[in-house]
Amino acid sequence: MADEYQPLVGHDGQESVSVISRRNKLVVMVLMSTVYFLISSVYALLSPFFPQVAKSRGVSHTEIGLIFAVYPIFTLLTSPICGILLPRIGVVFALWAGIAIEAGCNILFGFLPSVLDRGLFVAFCLIIRSIQGVASACSLIAALAIVSSVFADNVATATSTLETFSALGLMAGPPIGGLLYQAGGFKLPFIVLGSVSLVIGCISIFFIPRIAYATSSPPWRLMKQLIVHPRVMIISFGVALQMLVIGFLDPTLSLHLKPLNLTTSQIGFIFLALPAGYGLFSPVFGYLSDRFGYRPFIIFGSIGMGISLLFVGPAPFIRIKLSIGQSVPSLLALGIAGAAAITTSFADILEVAMKDLTNDNPDESSDFVIHSVVSGLFTTALSLGQVVGPIVGGIFTSLSQTSFDRTAMGIGFAIMTQGLIVLILTVSEKFSR
Repeated sequence: MADEYQPLVGHDGQESVSVISRRNKLVVMVLMSTVYFLISSVYALLSPFFPQVAKSRGVSHTEIGLIFAVYPIFTLLTSPICGILLPRIGVVFALWAGIAIEAGCNILFGFLPSVLDRGLFVAFCLIIRSIQGVASACSLIAALAIVSSVFADNVATATSTLETFSALGLMAGPPIGGLLYQAGGFKLPFIVLGSVSLVIGCISIFFIPRIAYATSSPPWRLMKQLIVHPRVMIISFGVALQMLVIGFLDPTLSLHLKPLNLTTSQIGFIFLALPAGYGLFSPVFGYLSDRFGYRPFIIFGSIGMGISLLFVGPAPFIRIKLSIGQSVPSLLALGIAGAAAITTSFADILEVAMKDLTNDNPDESSDFVIHSVVSGLFTTALSLGQVVGPIVGGIFTSLSQTSFDRTAMGIGFAIMTQGLIVLILTVSEKFSR
């Protein structure tokens, strides 16, 4: 296993990915995909049983919503910091520490029903979920930076595989949580997933390659350059808007489907359409974009998400009645279009960062530092959409019975506009060359 410990980025700042064998690259991909799956599963684990348990303890709906929300909020707040600090603290340590802390918090969360005081129960829930959000940011950014470095020649294909397992984790988390809760009570889901995460974290120490870096430019300066870069700003805003679309549906879709008189399990299966489309097609679009370019898929995905969202309502001007036959294909198409847009955006941002920052400052950055900073920025954009989406959904759908249709239509037009802006950007770049 000697070549697992070879640096991907040498002390001269140049990548040497060739020292990693194909077998060891496969091991890295399996481990990082497992990390993404577990983190997503843990995030969604609470959905089927925690609200009922919290209600029995006298916790209000607002407090329950806040307990769910603090996780992505703290992921959002700490992602850019993690991306900047990652080269300093070491990617393997950051990955292991993030996994270990989140796993420990997950196990600890399982014992919270032992806290009898309602106020303390809510406080500890918020504290632990907040720490988990910070730890998940550290783990996700480290995993994304590792995979994008190891698979530098096929970035979109590799990162789309991570997105597939993230979608699978979001799909598997609720049923895993529900089954383990029925089998062993509140503690069991958290102990099982926490323990599995600890095992994966320990394995990662021995199989993830050490990555050295050399740069005379602080990572925070590179982050600042990325944030003010017009192309990066446009694509990053698109990622946040695309995740907002997905987050918007979480608190609103079940209420929107209420006139259909569906059972809870039927609604659950309808919810699966979106992550199923996203997970199945993410590697397809990743593979194709590595060969034909990232930008066409971002444009197609953005416009496709907007059109799909018009049919999810459906929009007032679309003469289709709300039904299962209308909802499932619309959500499936929304997930497919989201896969095209989101999974290729990271590679597009990384491409401009590698080209512009390296060319402008050839002695000021190593490849891995850029991978780390871009990973932090991309995760920040994802988390921003995850946080704002449910808020937008909760606010606007509480205004009137028809506001879901109109809100979905407004968001749909907004994301189509963003896709057209990316199209204009692409055309202008072609003519400026």
